[in-house]
Amino acid sequence: MHSIAELDRASWERCYAGCVEGYDYYRAVERAGIDGFNFGWFVVEQGRSIVAAVPVFFTEYDLATTAQGTVAAVLGALRRWVPGGLRLRLSCLGSPETETCSFGFDKDLSAEQCGALLDVMLDTWFEHATKRGISLLGMKDVSQADYERYGSVLRRHGYTPVASLPMAYLDIDFHSVDEYLSRLSPATRKDMRRKLRRRSEVRVEFADCLDHVIDELMEMYSETRARSDWQFETLSGDYFRNLKASLGDAALVALYYSGRQLIAANLMLADGNTLLDKFFVMRSDPGRDLNLYFISWFTNIDVCLRRKLSLYLSGQAAYEAKLRLGCKLQRNWLFFRHRNIAINGLLRLIAPLLAVESPLERPGPARPTAT
Repeated sequence: MHSIAELDRASWERCYAGCVEGYDYYRAVERAGIDGFNFGWFVVEQGRSIVAAVPVFFTEYDLATTAQGTVAAVLGALRRWVPGGLRLRLSCLGSPETETCSFGFDKDLSAEQCGALLDVMLDTWFEHATKRGISLLGMKDVSQADYERYGSVLRRHGYTPVASLPMAYLDIDFHSVDEYLSRLSPATRKDMRRKLRRRSEVRVEFADCLDHVIDELMEMYSETRARSDWQFETLSGDYFRNLKASLGDAALVALYYSGRQLIAANLMLADGNTLLDKFFVMRSDPGRDLNLYFISWFTNIDVCLRRKLSLYLSGQAAYEAKLRLGCKLQRNWLFFRHRNIAINGLLRLIAPLLAVESPLERPGPARPTAT
């Protein structure tokens, strides 16, 4: 299927019950479009109902995307000598705009039935790629929980796992900011109280519409993206506008002002259980001076407390700060397979060099349920 709009919503929600990145989120992403990406879905139907589903996207993938240090330098040099040689046509399960690749199965199915349906989807997906001459197949950010459930199935189909960026999360099992602070180390608690003194210099507004700030938001997005080591896709203003317009109160956009100047924006998704931090964009100089990252963190903690949420998913990157603030990490995995046996063998050999370095401390238990 080419679009989630072709899927029956009720059946889809039976497969993805409790996902904060829900049906309307996927629809908004499709409507916004991302340059260089096409989207689709593989589904298994029983009668008129969908009993299994997984999103897929298609793009050209640069093998140096996840490389670091010396390996990144070597691949960069190869790119100059072999233009286009490091880019392969890719069919990838998951979405570039979701936190994990989530395999959706009807909630009444047994574990054995889910594994059997995954076999069917993987076979169909491989046949689809073969017919279209796509050489590289991947899975973006399979969660640790799904790795434990389905890893044996994926490996049996010839897919190689590579460590990816983990998800940081915080259990909201406290009742006030003071109680939360009391759980941090004395040094961190003292540092946070000092940083939050600048809070009175910042005005926070939650936007109902983004039309009046979209140009400034995209300037900050471009600036923030340029500072990042990870650049997979480029979002448009339509992505941010569509998200807020389509999801309503389920999409929160906090705008941070210093005087009359917009200096940061934070896009989040929320349901009855979870707050998911999708994007935080900031003007570098005033934002750092005002400790805006930490001010926004405590703004989000306030949102969780007001809404009586139990989980704050704070995303990938900035792990050092998040661990100081009490987060745990949940590992994600990339999987890949090349249709050419020789190239696939070579990729297996270099897979450890393409893995993301483990950030700072061992990941925690399989808690997140973002998708």
